[in-house]
Amino acid sequence: MGINSIMRLSSAIKSAGTIILNGPAGVFEVEDFALGTIEMLNACAESNGYVVVGGGHTATLIMNRGLADRMGHVSTGGGACLDYLAGRILPGIASLEVSADKFFMDVTKTVNSND
Repeated sequence: MGINSIMRLSSAIKSAGTIILNGPAGVFEVEDFALGTIEMLNACAESNGYVVVGGGHTATLIMNRGLADRMGHVSTGGGACLDYLAGRILPGIASLEVSADKFFMDVTKTVNSND
């Protein structure tokens, strides 16, 4: 990512009301290619919008740079985070919902059925 792209994207991010960042912007592990990712994270941190970050690499980088407290939500699940935001069923959450329905019945239903 070049400097002009970084400047344009940073400006758009800073003025957005909601930002969803999923994954790094390139090979951030290689110092010569890290600037784009770092500047995207900085723009997210400087934004007044609500920031949702997804992905283990990105979450780790945010934690290591001390930016986590400036984000609305940081998820280590990249694809799962996007699936959840898109309203798709996640197997783990579906299992918890089934378990809750089975083992934590609504107390009012139990009381009313004894009448």
